[in-house]
Amino acid sequence: MRYFMIMVLLAALTGCATAHVQIQRPKEKKVLPDGREVVAELKGDNTCYYLFGFIPLWCGNSNRPNTGDYDIFRDRLSEIRNDAMLKDFAAKLGADTVINIKHERHSAGAYSLWIVCTEAITSTGTAVAKP
Repeated sequence: MRYFMIMVLLAALTGCATAHVQIQRPKEKKVLPDGREVVAELKGDNTCYYLFGFIPLWCGNSNRPNTGDYDIFRDRLSEIRNDAMLKDFAAKLGADTVINIKHERHSAGAYSLWIVCTEAITSTGTAVAKP
């Protein structure tokens, strides 16, 4: 019971951590110089909460973005996982691959006096299809 109450308190203090992917389709047909067609611009993020900066409490599940799914006590935060998340999502949109992938890390923890730290990776890329 004590464990459950601690998790509820931490969730109330920090919010929820999940993985998200947003898409923005081009308004007009867009073709790159090499002949590939732009399917969508993708922006994905994953967030993980750590106790004292290194013990993972919960982390968004990059295998199931936009579902609210998360993993407890497993560190699922990495650029490689975000890469795969964008590529899997692009495949569902009918794209062959994702190009120009860029990652940016963000961290915070002052809100809890660095007891619970938040780290997030935001990734962007362009989903393209072969001609």
